[in-house]
Amino acid sequence: MKPSVLSALVKISIIVFGVCGLLICIFAYSEQVTLATLFGEDRIPTPEESEIIKTQVIFYRAVSLPCFFVLALFWKLTGAIKENTVFGFDIARLFRICSLVLLADVALLIIGNTVMSCLGWRIFFVIKIALPIAGIIAVIALYLLSYFINEAAKLKEEAAGTV
Repeated sequence: MKPSVLSALVKISIIVFGVCGLLICIFAYSEQVTLATLFGEDRIPTPEESEIIKTQVIFYRAVSLPCFFVLALFWKLTGAIKENTVFGFDIARLFRICSLVLLADVALLIIGNTVMSCLGWRIFFVIKIALPIAGIIAVIALYLLSYFINEAAKLKEEAAGTV
């Protein structure tokens, strides 16, 4: 596959993930969905429950922001794909930055979920358990990619020196 085609496919994937992420932030983290899911559609929440819901919506939207930052860093990667310079130290550093940003984000999510659970607030199972697990898997994958790309860049540099 040509690097330009692969770069275009990665850009399309980033756009799709970005749009899906925005839709999730707008609709899945909305007060109406949270209200219907946590308290039932026919029930009007108390002022205290409304504040809990608003706090959760703000927290989960804020925790989503670093994911969009990572997508922006991946957009930068498409230039390296197009130029066929993926196996370089800059790209390894880019993946390392992505893994650290996501690690901090997952840690904040776990801390926030723990605090909300201790306060007795209801939390969606997906956000409480599945999302942190997926985040940890993504952090590990990005770190491993960083490591292997860094090693490939070292080999490439050594090979260039021996020619």
